[in-house]
Amino acid sequence: MGLARFRTGKAVPASDWYQHWFTVGNFGSEDRMDYTIVGNEVNLASRLQSHAELGGILVSHETYSLVKDVVLAEEREPIQAKGFAKPVRNYRVLDHYDQRIGPSQIIREEKDGLRVFLDLQRMDQASAVEALESILSRIRR
Repeated sequence: MGLARFRTGKAVPASDWYQHWFTVGNFGSEDRMDYTIVGNEVNLASRLQSHAELGGILVSHETYSLVKDVVLAEEREPIQAKGFAKPVRNYRVLDHYDQRIGPSQIIREEKDGLRVFLDLQRMDQASAVEALESILSRIRR
């Protein structure tokens, strides 16, 4: 039958970040044979794709945790995906971080209920400090 098993990296939405398996090969009978790929991660990718905007990219929470230093994304409402018992946390990819920008030019902090992304290539330091002080003053009230 010519089946092969592959271990995937960061690109496939997966339920366990450390072990992602799918099966690829010729499936079917002697009358009809198709080269295809099957597995839980493939199903999840298909479900995410069906919920993505035209030309957009959705990734699972597990995938986002692996690529969050490479892409800018926003969390969306979890989706109820066929074949998955729990709602699937997902993120819409907005952009990728420019590899030419040094780490000191981007300040990023994420916690539950908080997301700060500061790009000092697009905003000068004085304006950034002013904006952050304004936020802090509203929190302290």
